[in-house]
Amino acid sequence: MAKQELNDYAQQLERAGLPKAVFTRKEMNYLPEVIRDGEELLYAVSGMYDNNTWLVACTNSRVLLLNKGMVYGLKQVDVPLDKINAVSFKTGVLFGSIEVQNGASFMKIETIDKKVVKFMADTIKSAAQDFTAKQNGGYKQAQTAAPAESTSTDLPLIADELIKLKGLVDAGFLTQEEFDTQKAKLLNK
Repeated sequence: MAKQELNDYAQQLERAGLPKAVFTRKEMNYLPEVIRDGEELLYAVSGMYDNNTWLVACTNSRVLLLNKGMVYGLKQVDVPLDKINAVSFKTGVLFGSIEVQNGASFMKIETIDKKVVKFMADTIKSAAQDFTAKQNGGYKQAQTAAPAESTSTDLPLIADELIKLKGLVDAGFLTQEEFDTQKAKLLNK
């Protein structure tokens, strides 16, 4: 990596306000190799996933998990932001955990420092919403240029919200009654 790229990367880490990742130094050093052109690092934490310590990074386009082992090399898990249906977190006495629902599967990251678990969960939620809004914004612009009979440009946003809410019902985070209430609110906007 060129010196300028390293400086840019160091500035991204500083802007993101990352906590010291004691157990994921190898992964932090490898992060510049997997960050794509135009991708911005928003935040990262250390956590347990799949019985190993991983670096969990949120960028402006994906959630990225990295585990660099001495024997097996690099393990990497990518979850595109547009595939994230829900994000939840829990805190305990010292540590917390984050669950990310993407489609029909859950990814649970545990043993995250209690001080940063909420911030990381909020960062993922916000990044996913921003990413979806940008995608839908492009869709809305195309609809605006379309003939006048296209009247409801909010339908994609409502459909996305309903899908997310249904995922929360299926996961047991919402009751059917709560889902119906939220659905009525969305459809009456």
